[in-house]
Amino acid sequence: MCCCEQATRTGLYLLDTLLTVCIIHQLVVFYWRGVWEILDVQLLPNDSHSSAIVCVIIACVLQLFVCLVELPANAICRSKQSSNIVLWALELFIFFFANLVGVCLWRGALLLLLLARDSMNKSPLKIREVAVGVLRHSRKFSGHP
Repeated sequence: MCCCEQATRTGLYLLDTLLTVCIIHQLVVFYWRGVWEILDVQLLPNDSHSSAIVCVIIACVLQLFVCLVELPANAICRSKQSSNIVLWALELFIFFFANLVGVCLWRGALLLLLLARDSMNKSPLKIREVAVGVLRHSRKFSGHP
């Protein structure tokens, strides 16, 4: 490898790192914050308990949807006739719904934990038990061991 190729690779690596840190990470935060705020305002704003449960149900349904769409999308991506635009659109579609799953699940779990904390006289041991239960359920749902 010549000196010019090494400099080009280093420059591209630095550009990629800067774009990731300065733009992509901030966009992820904006996305999460925006979806969370929309859910706070639009999804049963006066009833935190029902809002949390509906959020977890939405996350479960969206996760099921993503799992059902994933295999056909994978088959389309592996076909030789797929254009780059189709591949990009599929990736965007899948990631959009997969990210919604994460936001809804975290919001629902956090609200349920906060409500549990308030109803359990703020006992740290009981909150820990509830948190461990929520994590075990989410691991079963996501298919992780």
